[in-house]
Amino acid sequence: MVWRTLAAVALTTCFLFPIYWLFMISFKTPEEIFAFPPRWWPSHIQFDNYAVLFKDGDAVTVWNSLVVASASTVLAMLLGTLCAYSLARFRTGGVHLSHGRRQPCLPAAIQLAPTAVAVTTCMGSSVFFPEQQQRHAGVT
Repeated sequence: MVWRTLAAVALTTCFLFPIYWLFMISFKTPEEIFAFPPRWWPSHIQFDNYAVLFKDGDAVTVWNSLVVASASTVLAMLLGTLCAYSLARFRTGGVHLSHGRRQPCLPAAIQLAPTAVAVTTCMGSSVFFPEQQQRHAGVT
């Protein structure tokens, strides 16, 4: 039981440390940000970085990102909840669907390559295949 708790604490620390680091960087001076060895806590908390954010007009960009991220999260949660409810409550005709739910999901790395190829094929982009870019541009 103690090992599980220690493993959970270590895993939580690994996931939360980047968030802590980004939050602390927002209060540091440039010298403290690039200091070696790194300083884990700012010597004095300063809000000049936030003043620059609002002065340069970048606050609109941050707001737009928050709106898009929030809307996509709410939409994914709504659709996911509806789909999960229908799978759990109703007989949808998929007799073999319950067998598929017990299988482990594929790691994202395995799904990335086929998805990238499908997106580049459908959208006409040739990020992954530079030779196609030359053919589309008329270069032989």
